[in-house]
Amino acid sequence: MGGHFEPGESPEECLLREVKEETGLTLTSYRFRGIVTFIADQWQPEYMCLYTADGYEGEMIPCQEGQLEWVEKDAVLGLNLWEGDKIFF
Repeated sequence: MGGHFEPGESPEECLLREVKEETGLTLTSYRFRGIVTFIADQWQPEYMCLYTADGYEGEMIPCQEGQLEWVEKDAVLGLNLWEGDKIFF
């Protein structure tokens, strides 16, 4: 999942809004894990806030970003992931 901040929005507000918009779920338990900084010559630096969540309410809705599904932790590294994304797990 990914998104962008709305004007005046905090990282936590962005997290809750984006999760609700893209999944239909309302997070009830989540934890900030860190910030990733992307630097390239072609554009301004970008920052990504990482969270994990282990509590929610609601029912999942169809997502425009792809098919959402639960994956067991021990199966995550077997998925077709970008090499750089594996460091987050």
